[in-house]
Amino acid sequence: MKRKEESYDVVVCGGGLAGLCAAVAAARLGARTCIIQDRPVFGGCSSSEIRVPVGGCGNYHVYARETGIIAELLIEERAKNHEPVDEGGWTNSVWDMVMYDLAMRTPNLTIHLNTAVQDVLLEGAEPGSFTPAEANTSRGYYFRPACSPSRRIEAVLARVANAELEVVIRGKHFIDCTGDSIVADRAGCEWRMGSEGKGEFNEIHAPEKPNCDTMGSTIHFKSKDIGRPAPYAAPDWAVRHDDARYFYDQGRYPYNVRCGYWWIEIGVPWHTIHDAEKIRYELTRHCLGVWDWLKNKDPRLKDKAKNYMLDWIGQVPGKRDSRRVAGLYLLNENDLQNKTTFPDEIAYAGWYVDLHTPGGLLAPTSEPVNADGGKADSKIMAKCYVGPYGIPLRSLISKDIDNLLFAGRNISVTHAALGSVRTMGTTSLMGQAAGTAAAIALRSGIPLAEVSKRRYGKSSRGSCATAPSCPASATRTRRTWPAAPA
Repeated sequence: MKRKEESYDVVVCGGGLAGLCAAVAAARLGARTCIIQDRPVFGGCSSSEIRVPVGGCGNYHVYARETGIIAELLIEERAKNHEPVDEGGWTNSVWDMVMYDLAMRTPNLTIHLNTAVQDVLLEGAEPGSFTPAEANTSRGYYFRPACSPSRRIEAVLARVANAELEVVIRGKHFIDCTGDSIVADRAGCEWRMGSEGKGEFNEIHAPEKPNCDTMGSTIHFKSKDIGRPAPYAAPDWAVRHDDARYFYDQGRYPYNVRCGYWWIEIGVPWHTIHDAEKIRYELTRHCLGVWDWLKNKDPRLKDKAKNYMLDWIGQVPGKRDSRRVAGLYLLNENDLQNKTTFPDEIAYAGWYVDLHTPGGLLAPTSEPVNADGGKADSKIMAKCYVGPYGIPLRSLISKDIDNLLFAGRNISVTHAALGSVRTMGTTSLMGQAAGTAAAIALRSGIPLAEVSKRRYGKSSRGSCATAPSCPASATRTRRTWPAAPA
């Protein structure tokens, strides 16, 4: 195994939209930046490997729109791409190339694709001498208390696929955009996974009792009208569906035959991280079974599907939910519902509280909003509308490691709040803010935590995350991440 070392100012781990925006933002401010992505393309769930449309606050608030780096990318994609914008499944590799082009032409930015972070080297600790503690369920959900022997990360150890090459990448600041928080986990940060109970924060959408349930992962498909009948026979190992009530009475509506669906989703009873390959296999079985239903059995759509043939089936599940890392501030659903104003607000969000039913296709019904008929005026949906609301920089700064930020679905939030902040339009703004904050901390010679206390730029909830913090017109009582139980 060949080994080499590199050194940068900012190291971004994870190349989804949050990671890409973080890396570009830091590099544009003069920081020598490296981005590490374990896939051959950028974009994460939005890439041509998974094909989830970019959504966010702009989907539910007519006067809102995500701007900044994510807007640059989306505008460029529409100028270059022939593919129409539609539900999941329609994204093609032109979008991948738009993101790759931005990374390639950004000065100060080095990219490592097909490269997976394996471990973290902590300052003052011998390589391989630290093994992070395991999570426990003492709180009812997965909880891992802080266990790091150091306050700083010195480097990450990554491995390049198919190259027999290990790379030690040193940095001054690190940004964990890996989704599953591999950097924060290996560094010994505190994290939680699952659902907090209503008694912890009195959130509207929290379950009565805490649990280990997470939202599931999804794969999409795309079909094509070939202009003539296209018979389909499902393989023997595909799931068989024979009852229309499973779809039309349980909130799994086959709304078209061209692409979709977000509800081809599975998580529980499998662990969303450790059983990822099992989940991919089960999702494939179900996806083919759903297509078999549409083509051969669905009383509403089989005639419409007569000339359609499968054109693409995803084999990289889009993940919604896993570890959430402890930051300097824990954003909870009450902040979303009350539109709490933060002095260090750096991004905004406004997607509804979109908490999918644990188990997905294996559950008795789809998510409550869809099972209710998906009516915009339903009582269930009325409780889910939030925002626009702000996200504080402190929810992106680790409380345990002084030179670590995070951006994406792994930030410091409760599970109920995650239902809204996890959309990619929002995570892109977080990424741009994290990269900006890291670069300003370096340029100013101040700690990351100090950046959140200083004010840069002008306050504008309707603008992109272009500064690490903005002045606010109101104050509020500080709420920190709860201490670990004795």
